[in-house]
Amino acid sequence: MRAHIFDIEDHLLIIKCDGHIGLDWEVPGGGIQDNETPTEALKRELYEEVGLKKYQIVGHAAGKFYEMFTDEIIKKGKLNFDGQVVEDFVIKLQHRCPDIICQDQEVSEFRWITANEAHKYLYYDNQLEVFRYFYQFYSAKNRDDN
Repeated sequence: MRAHIFDIEDHLLIIKCDGHIGLDWEVPGGGIQDNETPTEALKRELYEEVGLKKYQIVGHAAGKFYEMFTDEIIKKGKLNFDGQVVEDFVIKLQHRCPDIICQDQEVSEFRWITANEAHKYLYYDNQLEVFRYFYQFYSAKNRDDN
């Protein structure tokens, strides 16, 4: 499950996870536990990773993207699979670039980035493609709501 979190000025929240099997920078998210719905996992992960309790879900795409793991990630994480289908959520915050309180020991840093900065941070596999898709969705949704 991934959460594409945008503030009122269209900045995207990205996090850096130390010791994570994955990427340098990524959007918050994580696994869906047994007997947990994707929305429940979203709620848990957003609080654990970035301390968010108040937000608005403006979009959800189940299985739209497949996240392919590189050989490096597979080895590092001792995985016996090469990727996963992802549940993606689009989140809207009512304020500009709020401070994030990382509740999870994995999260070492966070950053709010603009669409023009995305390529500097989101460069593994299809991260940039996924960002562009959800950024366009969010921008269109924002225009429709105003």
